[in-house]
Amino acid sequence: TRVVSEGIFNRLVGQTQNKATAAVSVTLDHLHHLHQAFGERGLFVGIDKQGGRDFYREMLMRWFPEAKLKVLAESAKSSGYVLREAGAGGEKVTVVYFREKGDRGWFATALASMICKYLRELCMHSFNAWWCGQVAGLRPTAGYYGDGSRWLTDVEPHLGRLGIQREMLVRVR
Repeated sequence: TRVVSEGIFNRLVGQTQNKATAAVSVTLDHLHHLHQAFGERGLFVGIDKQGGRDFYREMLMRWFPEAKLKVLAESAKSSGYVLREAGAGGEKVTVVYFREKGDRGWFATALASMICKYLRELCMHSFNAWWCGQVAGLRPTAGYYGDGSRWLTDVEPHLGRLGIQREMLVRVR
C-alpha cells in the first residue's frame, strides 16, 4: 500500500497531463519496489487493470530497464508478464498480471483493496481530527465529492490563516 496525498497526485498529473498515467506511475513505482525487495524469493503480483489499458509491455520496459521481460498474454481481459533480473542473492523473478476486476480473481488483490479502503478511513480520521482542532464547529467529512464540497466551503475562509493551499486538499482531476 502506498498513500498518495492530493499534493503529490496533483504534481504527477501536472507532469503527465493525464490522471490515468499518474495513477499507473504510482502503481509501477510500487511494483518496482516490490520486485527489488522480494523478487529473489519469486513474486506473483495481481493488479487491477490500470486506466483501461490492455498492454503494459512498453511501460514495464521503462520501469524495469535492467530486467528481461517475457509477455505471457495480452488481451482485453488480462495481460501477464515475467520480469527477470540479476540480483545480489540470485535472480529476481516477478510474475505480474493486470486483470479486469483483479480483486474478484485473486484473494491477495481483494485483501489489498480492503486494506487500502481501511487505510483511507484511518487517514480521514486523522485528517478530520486535525481540521476539527483548527476550525471551531467544523463537521468532519468522508472526503467524497458531495460532502467534500460542503467541507471545502466551510474551511476555505481558514486556508490563508493556516498557510494551506487549496491544491493540497483537492485533486486536480
